[in-house]
Amino acid sequence: MPLYPLYPLYPLYPLYPVYLLYPVYLLYPVYLLYPVYLLYPVYLLYPVYLLYPVYLLYPVYPATRAPSPGPGVLCCGAAPARPTGNGRPLRRAAERSSRSAASPPRRERRDGRNGRPPETGGACALHDGRMSDREELPQAVDAEALLALADEHHARTTRALGTREAGGHVVKVYALEAPGRVVTERDEAAALRIAGAHLGLGRSRGSLGLAVLIVHAGGDGDYVLVHSWIEGYMSDLAVFVGPAGQPDQLRPGRVGLAPCVWEAAVLAHERDAFTRHVLDGSGPLANRLAAWGADTTAGGVR
Repeated sequence: MPLYPLYPLYPLYPLYPVYLLYPVYLLYPVYLLYPVYLLYPVYLLYPVYLLYPVYLLYPVYPATRAPSPGPGVLCCGAAPARPTGNGRPLRRAAERSSRSAASPPRRERRDGRNGRPPETGGACALHDGRMSDREELPQAVDAEALLALADEHHARTTRALGTREAGGHVVKVYALEAPGRVVTERDEAAALRIAGAHLGLGRSRGSLGLAVLIVHAGGDGDYVLVHSWIEGYMSDLAVFVGPAGQPDQLRPGRVGLAPCVWEAAVLAHERDAFTRHVLDGSGPLANRLAAWGADTTAGGVR
């Protein structure tokens, strides 16, 4: 047995069990008394990201370029990005962007191929659906038919036939004639008869008693349009179609049939006349209606 077997009689580690009597981490619990992160809460008093909002004052993003599809691959003929070096090319790009934002957009030059603008270079890796970014027209666009319509587009003659009363409404009557066609008195009488029957039920559709009648001798048939103003700043439209020169064969057109370009031109004038004299006019209503009835359009419309 050793001379001084202290370790079995009195272990050393209980002599100063400071960690048991008073844990060291409680000697200076500064983090409990005053958290360090609250000593200088700059981020609470003035957020650091607002000290120098460079991203608001200096738009670096216009000079950036869309991500490249891969090394050495260009999208839609885009030129490779120029090195920025010490930042001067980047600054020039931002200045160009600010100047272009302040100036009006330039008109695109058409190259005659289906009406599409010519292909130009630029960053277009990400298409957003705009026509200027599309390589081909959508599937439903019939380019051949549109160009054929453009080649055959022509002016048609319109004449004001006066103001009539039909179906309890005050009706402005127009004649619209394709080249080689004439609206006769027989055509006008048939159109007024149709308009009277249609406008007779106008009250049930919210009609206000004012209407426009267009007798259209078209190139492929005859058309009669009965347009009336109804409540809520809206309008009601009925279209009747029939073979050319046979007014007795006029029948309601298919659902969804709307005015052609020449008929729409007359209705556009009537919209302006209605708002100018009736809605925005002054004086007694009789004077407003007289001014509305006298405001007509005549001559060639396209």
